[in-house]
Amino acid sequence: PFMAVQSSRGCSYNCDFCPYMVSQTKKYRKRTSDSVIKEIEYLIKEFGVKSILFRDIVFTINRKHVIEICDKLIEKKINIEWACETRLDLLDEKLIDKMYESGFRGVNLGIETGNVDILKESGKISRNIEKQEQMVEYMKNKGVRINAFYMLGLIGDTPESMNMTIKYAEKLNTLGAQFCTMTPFPGTPLYNEIKSDIVVKDFSKYDEYQPVVDIKTSSFDEIRSAASRAFKYYLRTKWFLKYGLSTSCKLFINLLRI
Repeated sequence: PFMAVQSSRGCSYNCDFCPYMVSQTKKYRKRTSDSVIKEIEYLIKEFGVKSILFRDIVFTINRKHVIEICDKLIEKKINIEWACETRLDLLDEKLIDKMYESGFRGVNLGIETGNVDILKESGKISRNIEKQEQMVEYMKNKGVRINAFYMLGLIGDTPESMNMTIKYAEKLNTLGAQFCTMTPFPGTPLYNEIKSDIVVKDFSKYDEYQPVVDIKTSSFDEIRSAASRAFKYYLRTKWFLKYGLSTSCKLFINLLRI
């Protein structure tokens, strides 16, 4: 059994394409660590929950808050596997070790693109690529399951830069890789900035997998072609050798439990 828990709302990074910011805003506020622990204990007792996902926009944005939660999980010997969503530049070996000791086994990471210049244009603070790769390898070696999120068709993206993003995803070779198409959701700064370039007005098409904006540097067909190539990620020998057998076994076991 699995449940989601939210320990904080808001995010001071305020990336201009992020739809979370429309409802949660950039003002960060958090629950007490005690209230989070009580909720987890309740979920275990009442529903037999064995794993949780922290649905905070960026779980490790407040290091002290995370350490408090981890310490209490360890101190109370709460047996739970948990995952979160965060940024690689807000992780280091010491924090990962503490999180792992408390049950951390999975993470969703918004990497977005392999091109730092395009990342800056999208309002996301530039990162240290070398450190990013070190953190990914460190978590993989500890057995943390990593899902990495990428975006194609960002402002300034060309067929070459989108191919760079796909190749970078293949280099990181995480368990999961999700390739979305840049979508300017209403209410985000991005939507207001590029409103005049939005071609598709039907919001039912805003599913993060269809191009809806004329980004000038790539056509809709080129963006669709990049997305089609991207999802061959799971057909690579490198991915199958690392994850194929274990993933198939887990799927088979879960099917038997149904």
